[in-house]
Amino acid sequence: MVILIPLLPALAFAALVFFGWQLKERAPYVSIAALAGSFLLSLLAAIEVFQGTTIEVSAAWLPIVAFSFRIDLISAWMLLLVTGVGLMIQIYSIGYMKGDPRFARFFAYLSLFCAAMLGVVLANNLLLLYIFWELVGLGSYLLIGFWFEKPSAAAACKKAFIFTRAGDIGFFLGILLLFLSLGAIDFQTIFSQAHTLSVPLVTAITLLIFCGAIGKSAQFPLHVWLPDAMEGPTPVSALIHAATMVAAGVYMVARLFPLFELAPLTLTIIGYLGIGTALMACLIAVTQTDIKKIMAYSTISQLGFMMLAMGANAPEAGMFHLLTHGFFKALLFLGAGSIIHAVHSNEMSEMGGLAKAMPITFATTMIGALALTGIPPFSGFFSKDEILAAAYHNLPVAFWLAVAAVFLTAFYVFRMIFKIFPGQVKGHPHESPRVMTVPLIILAVFAFGFGFFNPFAGGHHEEAAPLLVFASSLGMATLGIFTAWLLYGAKVVSLAGWHNNFLYKFVANKFYLDEFFIYVFGWTATAVSQGLAIFDQLVIDGIVNLVGRVGWIFAFVNSFFDIYIVDGLVNLLAKISALFGEALRRAQTGLVQNYLLFVVVGIVLVLLIRR
Repeated sequence: MVILIPLLPALAFAALVFFGWQLKERAPYVSIAALAGSFLLSLLAAIEVFQGTTIEVSAAWLPIVAFSFRIDLISAWMLLLVTGVGLMIQIYSIGYMKGDPRFARFFAYLSLFCAAMLGVVLANNLLLLYIFWELVGLGSYLLIGFWFEKPSAAAACKKAFIFTRAGDIGFFLGILLLFLSLGAIDFQTIFSQAHTLSVPLVTAITLLIFCGAIGKSAQFPLHVWLPDAMEGPTPVSALIHAATMVAAGVYMVARLFPLFELAPLTLTIIGYLGIGTALMACLIAVTQTDIKKIMAYSTISQLGFMMLAMGANAPEAGMFHLLTHGFFKALLFLGAGSIIHAVHSNEMSEMGGLAKAMPITFATTMIGALALTGIPPFSGFFSKDEILAAAYHNLPVAFWLAVAAVFLTAFYVFRMIFKIFPGQVKGHPHESPRVMTVPLIILAVFAFGFGFFNPFAGGHHEEAAPLLVFASSLGMATLGIFTAWLLYGAKVVSLAGWHNNFLYKFVANKFYLDEFFIYVFGWTATAVSQGLAIFDQLVIDGIVNLVGRVGWIFAFVNSFFDIYIVDGLVNLLAKISALFGEALRRAQTGLVQNYLLFVVVGIVLVLLIRR
């Protein structure tokens, strides 16, 4: 049963790759049926886990490692999130991708991506985790670059692949260092023996492993790939940003938390890097005009909050927020996709009055926005406040930075709301078909109500949130909404000319981090590559060519000696033999009288010689 959870989508991928062109419009049903099967199996497994059972399956594989899957509380909820949200996104994709010339291929890639992510969740050792981790990277590459005929999409998938691989190098080195230190890579052995390692060694190992999370979960400075990933179809954005790829880094830290717990310095770095990433992403989101880009930076920010929870020694709070975020962010992305499907544009300037034209999309998007902002009783309120409480107790400076991020979160999301839903209708938008709105409604239910049920309540070092945390969180969220209404709803202040402000341009250009990578790393890599090319041409090729010329001269001399000396002697002997042979041949006339003559002459000569 456990093995079938990732295997079913993998089989769907194989079937669609080979037979999708024949299935055509029926192709999605293969992918959806496979993921629905995985969801049901995950639900059955989760029911057993919720009753106190831990499920493990293992099979012999390599001499040092087994092919091992494990389902416990944390992985059970992740399985439900990945399969449940993924299923909603796949159903939604039937309407969104209708008419695409590569319709079947799209669902094949979705199946591959989901299979890889389910493997990450189930893996019970670092080698297996790393294999599926890289398959997730492959799936994201294929999906982000699905419309590869667009240069921007082709560049975005390469950028995502390169930046996540950069983090994965550190992850791989961390796995190697841990294996060399303990001689094991299965989680239970690592957790039972990690205390024997020195603190500096554990710190080095955990920092290297965390590099993988920096890449996958888009933390500073490797976050720059995620906004560009919006070049893929909107369902891909929802899948990557909500419940799968970007959640993998947070999940990995939570899964290995008994190891990270032994490195307090690593946790502190994770916490402050997380809140720093959150603040940076919030500021950039305030300046964006593309609704998908706003959601992208929102995802980066919320991942920062999850990492803050890990750094504040509250992995359960981080995982709780991962679950709630999976629902409300998938809802927001699919809501954005519904809007784009109706107005055929990502730009907010081309939208307006959509509350009247698209009431279901408006209502569900509002639920997602309130959950993201953290307004009670929506789900984001409960998980966000648990993170703030943990930060208040363990990382007080980070707590106040997080409160500022709460204000910015409310401001940027309701800036979007007030710009696209009220006012006069622009163009001729229409509500999306049911195949798109039904998943929105289902996700809206979870985005609203899931916060009342915390599956990790009473977990690791849980501490009650003081009144200050609640008041600060709710107060700043409310202030952010009110400020957005003043500027973009009531428009009491004119923002004309603000876009020309240097500070605004600096933030809108994403702090010029892309340019930094291009000029510092891109140009450096280009210069090094050109230097290596010159070295290769002048030195390596020069040596090879010199050896070739020396070899040619040696071969020429050897050939001369062989032709004129060795072959000359052989040919001379052959010619001498031929001359003797010719002379003897002429003596062989075939006439008996000649032979008798030679005999007589010979006898005469013998007699004369004897005398």
